Amino acid sequence: YIVKCKPLNAANYGVPQNRQRLFFIGCRPDIERSPEFPMPNGKRISASEAFRGLPKQTEDRSMKPWLKLAWKVIPPLCGSKRISEIFRQYKGSPGSSISTKKLDPGKPSPTLIKSEISVSGLMHYAEPRYLTTAELKRICGFPDDFIFADRKSACERLGNSVMPLQMKAIAETIKSKILEPEFGEKQALLNQQTP
Repeated sequence: YIVKCKPLNAANYGVPQNRQRLFFIGCRPDIERSPEFPMPNGKRISASEAFRGLPKQTEDRSMKPWLKLAWKVIPPLCGSKRISEIFRQYKGSPGSSISTKKLDPGKPSPTLIKSEISVSGLMHYAEPRYLTTAELKRICGFPDDFIFADRKSACERLGNSVMPLQMKAIAETIKSKILEPEFGEKQALLNQQTP
């Protein structure tokens, strides 16, 4: 196989989440094609755009009282050093601070990880609460009617997923740049050989 790898960010393919992953694409040598990756679509979707049209959300994961107070001073998308300082001030220790982020309404969400341990997780930009399951589905590009057994399984599945819109861009590129040219040429040869 001829194999190429490339880091791709889901935010470049219509997913309202900065989620960079390394992708490998391989082609058999007899196909005589090189692996190709999709070009970014140029449209980055912000968290507020992703949540547009959702009904008023009610918490489906409670937030500790000290974190509701700390939420007021946590800047959107602040770095781990700053949030660690805020956690020390409000909680007494930096525990779970590295994987706790407050969204910026004008930017894509940070990466959703598969588990919410202790107080870690993604927090809403305008309300002192964690994102709801409906909002998590939106930042991952899943349909609103997609059903999960519960919040825990939703976080696990969404956090482990390749985002559907990103995978669609990859699949369409493989189809148009590798498969259709290869099978189109073979079909043309077959048509020439058939009287």
